[in-house]
Amino acid sequence: MRLTEVKTEGNAGAQWTRIRNPSRVFFNSLVITVLKYLPPFELKNSIYRTMLGIKIGKDVAISPDVIFDPFNPELIEIGDGTLIGWGAHIWTHEFWVDRIRTGPVKIGKKVLLGGFSVVRPGTTIGNKAVIASNSFVNKSVPAGAFVGGIPIRPLKRGA
Repeated sequence: MRLTEVKTEGNAGAQWTRIRNPSRVFFNSLVITVLKYLPPFELKNSIYRTMLGIKIGKDVAISPDVIFDPFNPELIEIGDGTLIGWGAHIWTHEFWVDRIRTGPVKIGKKVLLGGFSVVRPGTTIGNKAVIASNSFVNKSVPAGAFVGGIPIRPLKRGA
């Protein structure tokens, strides 16, 4: 997926208002904070869809403490039948010292994103992929893959 990069003159983290309206980021953060305490259910998904613009398929379970990027949540897409584990973070932006990078995140159908995993902007997770808990998804994951670690690497199934 394509990343967009905006160069900054100084500290990018101090210049984020160049790419996003602060009141919108505040609103998005408020919605994300309230919903993160709720268990998975369709009303929660509906609010994410309508208020934040996240594309969420049918039969998706978003566990408590999941954090979606408040800067560009509309760049997140989650396919049907996916389970997002407790405390996962899905980011569509990242600050570097001299630039801000944004990019979409696409999570396929019937994916298991393990708890406390972090997904970096500009990545795609293919259908039926499994991401182990506590993983850093720093690159795209092919369909059906089983990966984990920091950064992710292929893992063997079974144990």
